[in-house]
Amino acid sequence: MGRVLFIVCTSVFVEAMGYGAAVPTLPLLAPHISPSVLGLLFSMHALAAIVLFFPISWVCDHVDRRIVVMLGLACFSLASLGLATTSSLWMLFLFRALQGAGGISVWTGGLALVLDVMAQRRAGRTMGYISAAAGGGTIVGPGLGALGSPHLPFMLLAVLGAVALVMSTGLPGGVPRAAAASTPLKLAHEVPVLVLLSGVLALTLVVGMVEAHAPSYLYAFGASVHVVGGMFVVMMALYTLIQLPVGAAFDRAGVLIAVVGLLGGAVLAPLIVLLPTLTAKMVALVLTGTVLGVVFTPTIAALGQLVPSSHRGMVMGLGNLCWNVGYFAGSAGGGLLIEHISLAGALLVASLVLVLTALLYAITLKAY
Repeated sequence: MGRVLFIVCTSVFVEAMGYGAAVPTLPLLAPHISPSVLGLLFSMHALAAIVLFFPISWVCDHVDRRIVVMLGLACFSLASLGLATTSSLWMLFLFRALQGAGGISVWTGGLALVLDVMAQRRAGRTMGYISAAAGGGTIVGPGLGALGSPHLPFMLLAVLGAVALVMSTGLPGGVPRAAAASTPLKLAHEVPVLVLLSGVLALTLVVGMVEAHAPSYLYAFGASVHVVGGMFVVMMALYTLIQLPVGAAFDRAGVLIAVVGLLGGAVLAPLIVLLPTLTAKMVALVLTGTVLGVVFTPTIAALGQLVPSSHRGMVMGLGNLCWNVGYFAGSAGGGLLIEHISLAGALLVASLVLVLTALLYAITLKAY
């Protein structure tokens, strides 16, 4: 358990570094493009994951969970190397998609492996470690993205991805002895699973909107890349610090703790635009990201408890699918809303989605 958790946490940490480094750097790698094109560039990470979720999940449940993680880290390293060496817009789109393929593979295979060996009564704390590792990566990532040229961080990430790839050879191979894995159609009959997946979708709708468009908004308001990168570092530091307490709270009180995060995010997200000063806007953004951190760990831990080992690759794949559909909708769809309405209007729409999801959690998961 300890060895698997350490290797998976390391892999997630490195992948999250790449995810975080892209937030302040992608607008600088592709200057002078419209919000809708920038949103599409951000969303290529999610789009690749959406397209690949089923084959990756199938391999995870039928062939080898370790192979999925290793392929993911290989894709991540190649994508990072590409982003470090290109200035072509279409190549940025290509490598951003390859980064997304790596991300869904690392998370799907890694979470399935950890869920296979964890104790059910410690599901929240176990997922808290993984969420904290991801949070740590996204702390370092934006700060790394603000160092030197926009290309330098990705060269360093290519090296770190290769190190994690070597470490991943120490993971157990194969899949658990279990019945044939389920399909998304069979899982669709499980109402609690669908509700939890909707929570992932709602969460990342806001995350995608904020990460893709808040930096450009703050740059236009007078913030520098160092200030924006530092702000995301602070936000993810707070996110990381709360993950273990949130996981422990899930083990004691259950998944409804996530409702606090959903409602808190609904209140705070529009304040990023509605508050009058740059400092106030940045505080609102930091608090939004921190409060939304209460949603992910309980939701994924509950998914792990609800399904047997034969379903875990698929359900983690579905979780990643919902994560990336939400991110795509938030980044690409958010760009369209911003162009036709405003960032404030887009964030209000996202807040409404969070409120409706919180009600769905409270009504449906009360007995869980």
